[in-house]
Amino acid sequence: MLLTAKAHVPEVITKELQFANLGARRKIRLSTNWLPLMGFEAGIRHDVTALDHHGGLRLTCADNGRQKVYQRRYNRRQNNPFETVVEIASQAVLNAAIPSYTERLHFTLRPGEILIRPLPNRTFSIRRRLKNEANPFTAMVAMTSGIDVRCLQDVGFHIDSILEYRPREGRDKHDLTETGALTVLANSRPRVLFNEDICQIDWEKVRDVMADGPQIAVLHVSLQCDDFSPAKGGNLRRQAIDDLSTTRDLVYDALRMVETIRPASVVLENVQGFANSGEGLL
Repeated sequence: MLLTAKAHVPEVITKELQFANLGARRKIRLSTNWLPLMGFEAGIRHDVTALDHHGGLRLTCADNGRQKVYQRRYNRRQNNPFETVVEIASQAVLNAAIPSYTERLHFTLRPGEILIRPLPNRTFSIRRRLKNEANPFTAMVAMTSGIDVRCLQDVGFHIDSILEYRPREGRDKHDLTETGALTVLANSRPRVLFNEDICQIDWEKVRDVMADGPQIAVLHVSLQCDDFSPAKGGNLRRQAIDDLSTTRDLVYDALRMVETIRPASVVLENVQGFANSGEGLL
C-alpha cells in the first residue's frame, strides 16, 4: 500500500545545485520532491525559454510543451523510490542561456514555473580581472604597522590598500589609533587607507571604495596572536574567553574581509598555535 503525505505548498521554493557535466557536454538535471509540489508532476509537459543576456532559463507548464517531466524508479530504495526529474540537455539552449564558465545554478520554483539562473563563478571572475590588470601583483594588507608592507614591496608587490587601526587600550593616556597607520604611510604609498577597527568597519562601504581599484592578488592579514601563543598562560587565555576580551574571534572579521575583497589569494600571518586551533581550521 502506497501512503501519501499532505504538505503545505509555499509560494516560492529555492534550491542551488551544481551543473551535471557529462564530459564536454553540459546538462541541467533537477531531481527534487518539490517538482510535483509545484505542478511539475511526472508526464506533465513544459516549455523552456532562454532569457536574454545569459540570464538563465524559464520553464513553464504547457499542455503542448516541447519537453516532459520524467519519473525514474529505484527498486533498491525503500524511502522515496520514485524520482521526478526535469532535464535540459540541448547544448544550443544551454549555451544561449548560461555562460560556459558557470559551475552552479540557482532554481526558483513557483507553481507552474521554474527559473534557472547561473550563479556567479567567483574564481573565474577573479582570474579574468587579474589577467586584465596591468600589474597582477597588487596587495591589500590588514592589521599592520608596516613591516609586512615593506616586505611585500621588496619582492615586487604594489600595495594598493591598507586597513590599520590600533584599538584604544586602558593603559593609553593618548589617542594612539593612528600610530600604526602613520608608520605604514612612511613605508608605502597606498591608494586607500582604512583607519578603522576591523571589528566595527562597514564592509559595504569598503566594497564601494574597493570597486574603483584593481583586482587584489594577495590579501595579507596579521591577526592578533597572543590568545594563540603559549607566551600567554592557559588560565589567562581561558579567562579572556570568559570575560569576552579574547581576540580569537578576529578570524571571523578576517573571513568577512575575504568575502568583501575577494582576493586571488590570502596570506594569514600568525603563530604556530593558530594553525592547530579550531579557528585555524576554519
